[in-house]
This record gives sequence, structure tokens and C-alpha cells, in this order.
Amino acid sequence: MADRSNKSNDVLKKLSDGKTLCSEMNNASSNTNFLFMRRHDAMILHLESTKQSLVAQNQRAQNEMKKRLQKYVQRKRIIMRLIRNVSPQHVWSFHPGVLIFGLYWYAYIFYDYSSFISVFLAIVKCACVAKPLRFKSMFTKSRTLTALAVLLLTAVALRLPVLFVVGFTWKINPLTNRTFLTTTLHRNYKEIYKASDIVNRNIISWLTYFTVIACVILLVSKLRAASRFRQTLASLQSAQQATVQTNPGTLDEKQKHLKGPVLTPVSTREPNTETNKPLERMSARDVQVIQSVTMICVIFIVFQLPFQVISTIRLINPSFNEGTSSYLAYGFATTISAMFTQVNAASNIFVHYHFNARYREKLRSFFACSS
Repeated sequence: MADRSNKSNDVLKKLSDGKTLCSEMNNASSNTNFLFMRRHDAMILHLESTKQSLVAQNQRAQNEMKKRLQKYVQRKRIIMRLIRNVSPQHVWSFHPGVLIFGLYWYAYIFYDYSSFISVFLAIVKCACVAKPLRFKSMFTKSRTLTALAVLLLTAVALRLPVLFVVGFTWKINPLTNRTFLTTTLHRNYKEIYKASDIVNRNIISWLTYFTVIACVILLVSKLRAASRFRQTLASLQSAQQATVQTNPGTLDEKQKHLKGPVLTPVSTREPNTETNKPLERMSARDVQVIQSVTMICVIFIVFQLPFQVISTIRLINPSFNEGTSSYLAYGFATTISAMFTQVNAASNIFVHYHFNARYREKLRSFFACSS
């Protein structure tokens, strides 16, 4: 009986131990599930917070871009504000961006063409001085017209990508229930504008800029060399004539052996009073050519410099642009650059009118003005 009771106690003890182990296993399992759920919930919360932060960051970027675009459009609405002040009750059938984007790049085409013409004139004048005997065969009328046409097509081709960035579409105005013309931008307009800035505002513009500088230096040096040669030749001729006038006996001795009347040296020129002047002195025509061409080139060099500097700074430092912390400095710099470029494009006609008599005569006859 005692053995049976001991065995039953052992069995009960084992059963109790098994229950304890099961309960411990259940507790461990519940703890593991609890930890897993906590980690899962923490991961979900982290993902949600990351998603919300990304959405907020994207929203801030979109809002900033909208603000930049609004600032840009507001600064470009001068013409529309003037028109609306004249007629405030009129409902316009187009958006102000049509005037801004529709005319901006087309105006730059003609400015580039004006710059190309200035470079072409500098090259022509240099060729006239450096190769005077071959100049007429090199720059004929047909070749000049062809070169000007090629320069115009080049100016259009360089600005052609940015012309297709802006599109025009019709939208409905909910206030008036009328359609109006507005603009749309290409989805890759930033990359296209950046490539256009690198090519047009830096590579092409700096190439034309240094070409004009080189033409001015070459023109002045060639004209000075030609003037020295002419002055030296004139001095030698004057010295020979003076020798003949001071020693006429030598000529008389030679003429004794010849038949016919005796020839006496007669000077048909006045004594050269300029032999003691510097050989570098140029003729009036040379001075006029230098003044006209140099004036055009110097105007281009000086008034194009702000545009070149701003373009280079924008390429090196992209933050120097509209809608950034430097927008005030950028706005001031672009205003100065725009003023200088307008003077550069409009001043050539006055230089030609002042220095070129034939141009002045043609212009007066064109406007039916009496000389």
C-alpha cells in the first residue's frame, strides 16, 4: 500500500510538473507573440511616419515650386497689369504666360542674331586689313548674304529646343465660364533649360565674345603694321627725291651721251614735312576704320560682359537663380544685364551712322531726309 501511494504521489507530481511546464510554455509563447506584435506595430508606425514625412517633403517641394512659379509670373506680368489698368473690366481671352513665354525666347533669337552680326562684321574688317588683295574675292555679295542667312538659321536652331518646351492649351475659367488660352510646360523643361543655358549662355556666347576680342587685337595690329610700311616707303621716296634735287650734276653728265633735249629734274611734289613725325601715324581712312569697328566691338565686349558673368555664375552656383535665397541679388543682376544687352543691340546703328558716310546717305535717302 505504501508503494502504491508513493507511485501515485510521483505520478501526481509529474502531472503537476507537466502542467507547470505547459503553463510556462504557454506564457513564453504569449510573451513571444506579444513581443512580435509590438515589433510589428513599431515597424508599421515607423513606415507610416516615413511615408508621412516623404509626403510632407514632397508637398513642401511642390508648394515651393508653385511659389517660385508664382513669383516668376508676378514679376513678368508688367504688360498685363498695364493693360488691365487701362481696361480693368475687360475679360482677357489668354493667360499672361502667353505673352511671357510666347515672346521671350523669340526675342532672344534676334538678340543672338544681332550678336552674330557683330562678330561677322569684326571678322570681315579683319579680313579686309589682313588680306586686302583677296578680300573682294572672299566676301562677295552672294557669299555675304549666304553667311547672314546661315547665321540666322543658326540662331533659330540654337533656340529651337526651348521653343518646344512651352505649349499652348485652352482652359475654362470657372468664374466666367469661358475658355482662355494658357501655357503648359514640358515635363523635362528643367533639363532642357539647363542644357540651353550651358550651350547658348556659356559655350556659344563665350566663343563669340573671345572672337570679337581677338578680331579687335588683330585689326589694330595689322593696321599699325600697314601704316608703318606706308610711312617708311614715303620716307624713302622723299629721301630719293631730295638726293636728286641736291645733286643735279650727276644727271647732266649722264644726259650728255643721250640725244634729245636735256632733262632737268623737276619736283612735282612739295617737300615732305611729315618725315620727322612718328612712323606709326595712320591715315584718316585707317583711323576711321579703326574707330568704327573698334567702337562696335568695344560696345559688344563691355555691354555683353554682365550677361557672360551672370551665366557663368549660374552654371557654377545653381542656387543663384529665381526662387532661391539669392533671388534679390539675381534680380538686380539680371536687370542690369538686360539693360546692357538692350543698349548693345540698339547702339550699332548710331555707330554706323556716325562713321560710315555711305550708310548715312542711304539711311537719309530711305527716310527721305535732306542732307
